[in-house]
Amino acid sequence: MLRTKVGFALALFGIVLLGGCKDKRAPLQTQPVDTNRSAPGTAEAEGPPPSPAERDEALKRLDKAIAAHGGIKALAKLQTIVQKMKGSMYDPNRGSFPTEQELKIQFPDRLRLSSKISTPEGIKTVYIGVNRDSGWYGPEASIVEMPDDTFTDQLGELYLRRAQTLIPLRDEEFRLKPVNGIEVDGKPTVGIRVIHKKWPSLNLYFDQESSLLVRSVGLFIQAKSKSVREMNFLDYKSFGDLTLPTRFVERLDYVTRVECTIDYSFPTKIDEKEFEKP
Repeated sequence: MLRTKVGFALALFGIVLLGGCKDKRAPLQTQPVDTNRSAPGTAEAEGPPPSPAERDEALKRLDKAIAAHGGIKALAKLQTIVQKMKGSMYDPNRGSFPTEQELKIQFPDRLRLSSKISTPEGIKTVYIGVNRDSGWYGPEASIVEMPDDTFTDQLGELYLRRAQTLIPLRDEEFRLKPVNGIEVDGKPTVGIRVIHKKWPSLNLYFDQESSLLVRSVGLFIQAKSKSVREMNFLDYKSFGDLTLPTRFVERLDYVTRVECTIDYSFPTKIDEKEFEKP
C-alpha cells in the first residue's frame, strides 16, 4: 500500500504537493478537456504542427503570463526551489489523510520529496528521489532503487513541473499553439497547448484578467496507467518579485485527490547529498 502511495504522492505542484486547505469556498468548476493520451516516447496525435501565426499568438499569451508572475529574471529562481506543503491526501477507499510534505527540486534532473502521512495506523514517512540518471523511493526503513518504469514516470513529473515554470516554454524544444479558454472557478481564461516529442501534451490556462496560471490539464502516468490530471493554482501572493499560488487542488479523472497550502524558499543551490539515496 505504501509503495502505491509513494508514486501518487508526487502528484502535486511545486512539481510536480499534498494537502488540504479544507475550507467552505465553493468547489472549483471542472470541465473535461481533450488531452493527448499517448505515452512518453510515442508519436503525438496532434495533427499538423502549429503554424507560425499560432505559435506567435501562443507566445504572446505566454509572455503575458511570464510578466504576471514576475518576469524572466524572477522566474529563474524557480530552477532551484523548496516547497513546504500542508493539507490532505484523499484515498478513494480509505478517505482523507492529513499530510505534510517538503519538495526540493533542482532542475532539470534532481528532486526529493519527503511526506509524513497521518493514517489510523500511525504516521508514515515516505521518501522519493530523482538524482540525474537514477531514482529511489520507499518508507524510511526500506528505501529501494526505482525500477525503470517508475523512474520514467518521475522524469515525466520533472518535465511537467519544469514546463509550469513557464520560461522554458519559449525554447524550440516545445511546440506551442493557442487553445480556447475554459471557465475556471467562475472566471474566463485563455489557454495554450504545450506539445513535446517525448511527453504527453499539456494545456495551460491563464486567468483572462490577471494572466496568472490557474489550471493545467494533461496526463498523469503511473505504472502504465493513465489518468486525466487537473492541477489548480489558487490564492496568489507576492514572494519578493515573484507572484505564486499558496493553495493547490489536484484532481485525477475529475476526482479530488490532493489539496494543500504551499510555502516557498529559493536557495541558490541545494546540497547534492540531499538527492542521494539515504
